[in-house]
Amino acid sequence: MALQPALFKINKKDYLSDDLLTYIGNKRALLPFIRQGLDDVKARLGKARLNCLDLFAGSGIVSRMMKGHASRLVSNDFEDYAEVVNRCYLTNHSDFNEQDYWQARYELLERIADDWRRGIIAENYAPCAAG
Repeated sequence: MALQPALFKINKKDYLSDDLLTYIGNKRALLPFIRQGLDDVKARLGKARLNCLDLFAGSGIVSRMMKGHASRLVSNDFEDYAEVVNRCYLTNHSDFNEQDYWQARYELLERIADDWRRGIIAENYAPCAAG
């Protein structure tokens, strides 16, 4: 996963407990120990935030926790699924321009409405109500 500048304000109360992938060997039980280590390093360096690296991110629980302590976070794993999952949970909210999304959605719906026709999916895979 690419290096991203941090805007790491985590608002979701259950960010470290909900919507987690659980695997044998997950690091969830180590979070308090790792968090204490981060707090100790921040205190020793006199910094509020650190540059953090999670080399074996897996499902991303350690990266999620580190996000609250990082000014920059690199999350890495050998498995492709890890990139997909971790992009979902680690991408900064500000990386997504909500106004642009709604504008593009509106324009797409307008184009569809102007040229509506049943396509191959609707014809072959979407049952219509008998009546």
